[in-house]
Amino acid sequence: MGLGKTIQVIALIATSKERLITNPQRSTPTIIICPPCLITNWKSEISKHAQARALQAQIYHGLTRHPLSKAGILKCFIMITSYNTITLEFKQTRTSTSFIFKINWHCIALDEAQWVSNL
Repeated sequence: MGLGKTIQVIALIATSKERLITNPQRSTPTIIICPPCLITNWKSEISKHAQARALQAQIYHGLTRHPLSKAGILKCFIMITSYNTITLEFKQTRTSTSFIFKINWHCIALDEAQWVSNL
């Protein structure tokens, strides 16, 4: 709590983006998985600490989320989603294919990772 973990993750993502610019074929997005109550916090912290449009973040959460396509995921540099959404997507893969599990994510950040044991 209050140790600057969020800013450290944002700095790590920004640094890795700089390295990936030299090799765009290997440029894949980062996914941040967190509790639903922290999704907007992540988005605002990324906007606050990253240069304008340097780290494009997309929220993928809730009933109003748009269907995922591989091209849509690859357009953003950071995808922010919740543990609930990941669980729902995983359950739906039994009847359909979700691209969220077919992306070779550059980095997967788990905020409040103790939620994983509760799924």
